[in-house]
Amino acid sequence: MARSKNYLINNGYLQRLNDAYISSSFNAVQLGKILHRDRKAIYGYLHGDTTPDALTLARLCIALDISADWLLFGKDDQKINRGNNNGKKR
Repeated sequence: MARSKNYLINNGYLQRLNDAYISSSFNAVQLGKILHRDRKAIYGYLHGDTTPDALTLARLCIALDISADWLLFGKDDQKINRGNNNGKKR
């Protein structure tokens, strides 16, 4: 994801990421261990200096219990809807 910092700020991605991070129980070191990244990378994501690759983004959403659609675009619900398939079998 090679987006400019202004784009990330203007579309709300950085604010949503920081809100989810602050709401979590993780510090940067703990989140880094989950994402297999160092503390510096985590702070880079939070400040918009760098963006996570697809796998790291997926891990980030799982760790913070947020949907990728919400994080990236502000669409749908913030939280991941786990285990609720409205009675439908998969």
